[in-house]
Amino acid sequence: MNGGPQFISVPGHRIAISGPFGNSERPNVVFLHGITGSVDFWDIVIPDKLKLTWRWSSVSLPCHAPSIANGKAPDCEIAVANCIADAIEALFPGEPVHLVGWSTGGFSALLIAAEHPNLVKSVCSISGFARGKWGNTLGLMQQIARFGFVGRWCFRSLMGQLAASSKLYRKVLAMLTSSNHRGKTRANLEILHQGFAQHDFALLATFFAKIRSFDSTKSLSKITAPCLLIGGEKDTVIPSKEFSHLTSNLPLAKTIEIKDCGHLFYCEAPDTVWPQVNDWILQHEGA
Repeated sequence: MNGGPQFISVPGHRIAISGPFGNSERPNVVFLHGITGSVDFWDIVIPDKLKLTWRWSSVSLPCHAPSIANGKAPDCEIAVANCIADAIEALFPGEPVHLVGWSTGGFSALLIAAEHPNLVKSVCSISGFARGKWGNTLGLMQQIARFGFVGRWCFRSLMGQLAASSKLYRKVLAMLTSSNHRGKTRANLEILHQGFAQHDFALLATFFAKIRSFDSTKSLSKITAPCLLIGGEKDTVIPSKEFSHLTSNLPLAKTIEIKDCGHLFYCEAPDTVWPQVNDWILQHEGA
């Protein structure tokens, strides 16, 4: 990826973006990363050959470096959607896009489709969710962050330890995969760790705590764009019951649950997920 990120100013935030890259005649695709990720995440995990098939860009979640917040995390799920939607509209004015999001990015993509339908041609949510109560270590960190001043201090301390040790960071990521995929990765985790270490963990503590109360279930019925929902059968962050809740509230969506896959699709099932994503985008480009 050439050069550093650019920034788009939206109310209360300066949102980092990368791109757009690729031929302007290709489908416009916007990628949204997951919690603690960065705007550089997708350049690391998207296969090089697929980058040539889209005109694509990555938009940061609020409260994630190098994006800048005015000391405040969004108060509700709609505020998150509005913030990202404003950045997308500035990036692709008057041009609806295909949204692809992973985890919190998938949650955000679905909300944007519900609240800003004119911006969205199709949605692909990978390990996305409607309700923000996570499991595994991420869920534990949510609960710690909600425990007042002491909880936020503990959150910052624990995240700081991860930022200081790429080895520890790798071990924690391994806990988010299914047991058969532990220790296997095709992504450059060193670069992912560098992005993680740049975050303001005090701000992320607030964001973590607030997401646990987020619930977009009622908004899902407003989505008119075609949706592809991809989940991991052994995802312990967004477990099967939450994936089922999401799919039951989007009955017209295409759903794929990948066997023996946990939360990290880019490590565990890239050869399954990426062809599905690309086929979905091309299928709905003329819609």
